[in-house]
Amino acid sequence: DVHKGKKVRYRVYRSDRPIASVEGLEPVAQVPPLTCWNGDYHGIYPKPDQKALRYVVREGEGPVPPGTAICALHPRQAGAAYYAVTVSIDGKENTSLSQSNVLRNPVRETVGPGVPVLQRTVKPKRFQYVEGPTLHYYVRWESPPNCAVQGKPLDYLVAIPPKPAKPAPVGIHLHCWGGSLNGGYGWWYNAEKGDILIASNQIPYDWWTGYHERYFDGQQKRERWQEGVVRPYSQTRTLSFLDWVATKWDVDLTRTHVAGSSMGGCGSPMLAIRYPERIAWAVSWVGIHDPGKSPQFRGSYARVYGEPEWGIQFEDGTPVWDYYNDAWYLRKHPDKEIGLITFSNGKNDGAIGWQQAVDFYRALQETHRPHL
Repeated sequence: DVHKGKKVRYRVYRSDRPIASVEGLEPVAQVPPLTCWNGDYHGIYPKPDQKALRYVVREGEGPVPPGTAICALHPRQAGAAYYAVTVSIDGKENTSLSQSNVLRNPVRETVGPGVPVLQRTVKPKRFQYVEGPTLHYYVRWESPPNCAVQGKPLDYLVAIPPKPAKPAPVGIHLHCWGGSLNGGYGWWYNAEKGDILIASNQIPYDWWTGYHERYFDGQQKRERWQEGVVRPYSQTRTLSFLDWVATKWDVDLTRTHVAGSSMGGCGSPMLAIRYPERIAWAVSWVGIHDPGKSPQFRGSYARVYGEPEWGIQFEDGTPVWDYYNDAWYLRKHPDKEIGLITFSNGKNDGAIGWQQAVDFYRALQETHRPHL
């Protein structure tokens, strides 16, 4: 390969007029090669025998060829747009244009979160102890407010039981550390009652909450992060995908539940407490309810929130370490109607932490929220 060891980038240009030259235009995206490969599907600990997958961009056409670069953009306004693509090798750009790298006819664009693209449908004999389900795997290229950057591909699963209820409640299943959309969240809750399962992969590891808007810049510096805020990207994209599922299947959105174990056991009550108008009940196994008091995983939160002493705020102006403290939140919002929270923690758990779970329990008691 003549380009081996060199930095190759594809630069994408956009204009509302036909592009004869890229002079004077700023690229709207820079894309590395090999972005056709889905390196996130199996989670952060893929097994050696698990095959790498390539993305499907157009449903029904199969995966794109090896070597394809994929760029997804979310326009700010609807209308016609022209595109051109150039290549840059070690910073030296070839700006010549021809029929092979510039659009002569415009793309008609609309505004929205983007439509999940079906990757494949699988019908295993058994999944999460359920016999004969149908599994639909999707990818949506997420952008703000669902992600901090433009066009990041994220995997989703919609699992349909053999006899779905009509309308079917939906269970949002949040996996643990090292899990994936295919497992690590306990099991398929209420499948025997006809509930649909939806799941996704956690990227980045923010314990299914949110992360700093500059997280993907790769520069976690106090001064730089103090100029920005933490936004609930993981929670927002999860609920956004749920809304899309409701356009495809007959579901009962008044009976949505959320469940998870460990990292997912943190995210499930975090979601239910802050979005009670969306979540009817929650199951939490061994979760963190106050990130600042977890003996082992406080640093994991600091990587996405910033250190507590930095004073980073949530997007509403609340100090982020307060906002994602479940006990603090319950006491701060005593009149907020919250559904049933059922959770469990271990007294001798020196990693997740015991005291933070006791504080959460006491806040549930004092504010008279339904819990088990």
